[in-house]
Amino acid sequence: MNNLLNAYKANPPNKGVTFIKAGTTSGAVRDQPETADAPTALQKSLNCSFAEAGIRVAPSVDLRCSGLVSGTQTDLITNKDIVIGIANEISNNVSIGLKNGHIPITLGGDHSVTFGTIPGVKKQYSGSEIGHIVIDSHLDMQRGHSSPSGNPHGMTNSGNLGVMDDADFNNIGVSGAKLQPENLLIIGVNDPD
Repeated sequence: MNNLLNAYKANPPNKGVTFIKAGTTSGAVRDQPETADAPTALQKSLNCSFAEAGIRVAPSVDLRCSGLVSGTQTDLITNKDIVIGIANEISNNVSIGLKNGHIPITLGGDHSVTFGTIPGVKKQYSGSEIGHIVIDSHLDMQRGHSSPSGNPHGMTNSGNLGVMDDADFNNIGVSGAKLQPENLLIIGVNDPD
């Protein structure tokens, strides 16, 4: 973790925050069109709080995801190609935001956006260990074969740890594990699925 702190100190994100919005529920069993506008609505609320705190909000990135109802259904994973495509876009935008000195805030419709958020951080701080704090009632540790639903939003931590059954999820943004198990903290779990 000292390497990450040193990398952060050398290039601190001091130009405010930037939002990366991906209003999708493709990581869940069905797409809900109303989620397309949810990240923008949440950003409007957060903008007020940031303005009051004197934090600059840089231009946001809006990955329009509405209409992406179904993608490739593998034997194990729902909407695989859509989720991976969105995750790669998120990863690139998180990395660019950090490189430009912004703190990226990813807003989405389901947890599948985390497939891209963590790799984007890892891409910018390659060679450093990164940590991830999750506040969730689920572990999101399904690996594909272990998932009763096949919904990727329940697999994000496995993908970022590099232990998914489907290697395509392990290689989003950067190849292999982005996190070490000891650097993942999950708070609030009451249901392992």
